[in-house]
Amino acid sequence: MLLSVVAPGRTAAQEADPITAASQAIADVLVPIGLARGLVSACDGRDPGGQPARADAHRRWRQANGVDGFEAAMTAVQAKAPELAIGRARLEDASRSQASEAIERDPAACQDLPRVLDGQRFRIAHVTADAEAVLRNLAGPRPEAPPAPAERAPTPADRPRQVYGPGQLSALAQAAMAGLPPGQGRTAAARRTLAALGPIAVRGRAVDGSRLHEWRNGRRAAFAVACTFADRRERQRFARERDRETVVVGRVRQVAAGGTIGLHGCRLDPAAARLPDAAVDADAGFEPAPR
Repeated sequence: MLLSVVAPGRTAAQEADPITAASQAIADVLVPIGLARGLVSACDGRDPGGQPARADAHRRWRQANGVDGFEAAMTAVQAKAPELAIGRARLEDASRSQASEAIERDPAACQDLPRVLDGQRFRIAHVTADAEAVLRNLAGPRPEAPPAPAERAPTPADRPRQVYGPGQLSALAQAAMAGLPPGQGRTAAARRTLAALGPIAVRGRAVDGSRLHEWRNGRRAAFAVACTFADRRERQRFARERDRETVVVGRVRQVAAGGTIGLHGCRLDPAAARLPDAAVDADAGFEPAPR
């Protein structure tokens, strides 16, 4: 098994080892990252003319699944724990070999790489954020960034007029993707639809340090809402809301096939809770909750 290269079975003593814990958390992310990179490399060797299109598909897949942030966190941890770099290199070698063998068996996959990268095995946005958080905690605090330039005061056009739930946003996203062929075009259509809403308020349960989710009658919203915060203070305020219903405001900037809607410039706004609910039927935006 590929995972055993980085994440062997744990003993009770190993549970207390933060390096082992990090290895377990990142294994499920490193495998598809290595496979995707290996597929692109193997296809480039067979079909150099298709390299630009594959590079673009790979770039969009990495962006949609938060790979750059994960790899930056991985690099920071490796500076403190070189043993992780060894495991990572072994895993990447194994993934590259597996990808090369897959292309040998099915060369036609090179012509349909966007569909391949949109497959279930490569939908890792929901685990990448968690693995990155583990790595960031292990790496320790990052250096303070210089203060950002003061932003202009919000105008009426910047303020939301309705409150949406993750279920409603999921329903809108799924309606935008309906009928479209598999590939990055589906999530791009969903992003355009949600971005067109402008500034919105979102009400949901804070499930971790950056995400809101929603449950209803044993079902869960198909997409979680992941915040990119306006500043560190807003991130800290949100962290204190964990496991509670809260309302944030921001603008949709990203939709990932793995089930995440990215809300940019998030800030808590208790006053927004008094806004009217959006008139969107949320039923289609829920799916059976995992057991």
